[in-house]
Amino acid sequence: MHLHDQLKKELEEHKRKLCQCVDIEEGQRQMIIERATLRHQLEAAEEREALLRNNLGDHQVWLNNCYENMGKARSQVHQLAEQTSYVIKIHRRIE
Repeated sequence: MHLHDQLKKELEEHKRKLCQCVDIEEGQRQMIIERATLRHQLEAAEEREALLRNNLGDHQVWLNNCYENMGKARSQVHQLAEQTSYVIKIHRRIE
C-alpha cells in the first residue's frame, strides 16, 4: 500500500506540474497576442503621427501664404491711402 500511495503522490505532482506548464503556455500565448496588439496599436499611432505631421506642414504652408497675402494687402491699402490722399489734395486745390 505504501508504494501505491507513493505512486499516487508522484502522479499528483506530475499532474500539478503539467497544469503549471499548461498555465505557462497559456500565459505565453496571451503575451504573444498582447504584443501583437500593442505592435498594431503602435503602427496605427505612428501612421496618425505621420498624418498629423503632414497636415501640420500643409497648415504651415497655408499660414505662410496668409501672411504673404496679408503683407500684399497692407501694401495695397497703403498705396490706396496715398492715392486717395493725393486725389483729395488735388480736389481741394481745384475748388
